[in-house]
Amino acid sequence: MMAARALCALALAATTARAADGMIKNAEAYWVIDPTDQTCLTELGTFGACDDDALYMYLSRPVGFFDRLLRGTKSRRSLAMVLEPVPRRACLSTKKSHGRTVLGGGDCSSVSRAQQWEMLQSNAKRAPSRTQNEDMVAAVALTTNKQRDCVVRDSSIWSRAARMQRALSGGGNSREQAPKGALSNTVSVLKCSQRGHTPLELTASNVATSGFLFQAADGAACYDGIRFRACSDEDRSLRWGIGVKFERGRPKTALYKFYNASDSCLVEKGDALVLGSCAQKNALGWGVTRGRLCRNGNCVTSGKCLARSAFDAAAKLMPCKQNVYEHLTLTLDSDGSDAYAVGVRSYFRESEMRIFTWSVFLNRGLRPLTLPCNECPSCRSPLLSRALRYLVRRSSLMLFPSQARAGAQGGRRARERAGGESGGRRPLVGPDVSPRLCGVP
Repeated sequence: MMAARALCALALAATTARAADGMIKNAEAYWVIDPTDQTCLTELGTFGACDDDALYMYLSRPVGFFDRLLRGTKSRRSLAMVLEPVPRRACLSTKKSHGRTVLGGGDCSSVSRAQQWEMLQSNAKRAPSRTQNEDMVAAVALTTNKQRDCVVRDSSIWSRAARMQRALSGGGNSREQAPKGALSNTVSVLKCSQRGHTPLELTASNVATSGFLFQAADGAACYDGIRFRACSDEDRSLRWGIGVKFERGRPKTALYKFYNASDSCLVEKGDALVLGSCAQKNALGWGVTRGRLCRNGNCVTSGKCLARSAFDAAAKLMPCKQNVYEHLTLTLDSDGSDAYAVGVRSYFRESEMRIFTWSVFLNRGLRPLTLPCNECPSCRSPLLSRALRYLVRRSSLMLFPSQARAGAQGGRRARERAGGESGGRRPLVGPDVSPRLCGVP
C-alpha cells in the first residue's frame, strides 16, 4: 500500500500566480512518464509519444461557498491539458468503457471525474530510466476519489509475466483473461488496496520559467503576436506564456507575452490579431492541435485558425474548415539550458578520456629506474660519483657473488646455474637501460 503522503501538492502549484480576475499564470506543464518504456500519458488516456499533446498542468480549482460549508472541501485539483481547444475535453477524466474505469479527455466541470486528482509519493521501487533528467520528480502515484482509486497500466497487471507471478504467489491463476479493451498502452483506474498503482515520473517542460516559442514549419520564422520573423533564443519578445481561467468549471486559455511587464495577450480583432488586455473576452479560448493555432473551435472543422500572409508575413485568421493554416510547433525549453547541460557533460567526458589516455600511456610506457640527472645531487660532484660507484659495485659483489663469478667466467652453464640472463627473469626495463644511480656510469 502506498504511503499516503502528498508531495506538498508536488510543488506543482507553488509557483502559479492567480490574478484578480481569476487568471492563472506561470503554471508549470509536465509530462507524466512511465519510466519502464519512457512513454507519456496522452490526452486519449493512453501512453504514447511525449509531445505537445501529452503536457498537463496540475491546477488548483476554486471551491464554492456551499462546497466548503457542506462538504468541508478546501480545494480541488485537475490535470488540465495544455492548449486543448475544446473546453469539454480539456481535463483528464475518468469514464466507463467495457465495464471498467479508464481515462480520457473529459469535462473539467465534473467534480467526481475531473476534480479529485492527487499526486502521492510512491514507495515502490523505481524502474531504471534510460535517460537522466535533472527536472525529474520522484516516483508518484496518480490517485482519485479521495486517494482510494489508483491509475494502473494494463500491461503491468495483465501481461503473461504478471499473471504468472500472481499464480506463483497464490493470488490468481495463469489462465485468467485480460478484460476487453485492455491493451499494452491503455490504463485503468482500480482500487489501490487491490491492484496497487503504477509508479510514474513527472518531467517539467520549463514553460513556467522560460516560456515557449511558436515556430513555423520552416524552422526559421517565429510568431511574435503581429507577424512572423526570424527565430532567436535571445529575443525575449518572441516568448509566450499560458494563462488559464476557469469559467463555469471549464478552463479557457489565454496566450500572453512571457517577458512583457504589461498585460499583453493575444486578442482576436476581426480577421486580424493584436496584443491587448487579458481581461478582454476575445483574449480567451485559444488552443493548439495538429499544429494549428485556433480560437473558439476544435481547430479542424470549427473555429478560426492562424495563417501567414504572403505579402508582409503578418498573421491573420481564416476559417479552419477551409483547411488553410500555418503549421506551428511549441518550441519548449530553448533558453540555452539544454546546450549548457550538454557542454558540461562533454567537458567532464573529455576530462575523463584525457585521464584514461594518460594512465594507459604510463602503464604501457617503459620508465627507467633512475632519476633524471638534473635532479640528482651526485651529478654536481665527480668525487662523490666515484665513491657511489665503488659502493654499488661492492654491494653487488657481496649480495650476488655466484652471479658475479658466472659473469666473470663467461660460461653458459655457469650463468644458467647462477640464474643469470639465460635462466632467470629479465629485468623490467627497456633496451640499453640498466638499474643505476644518476651520474654513476
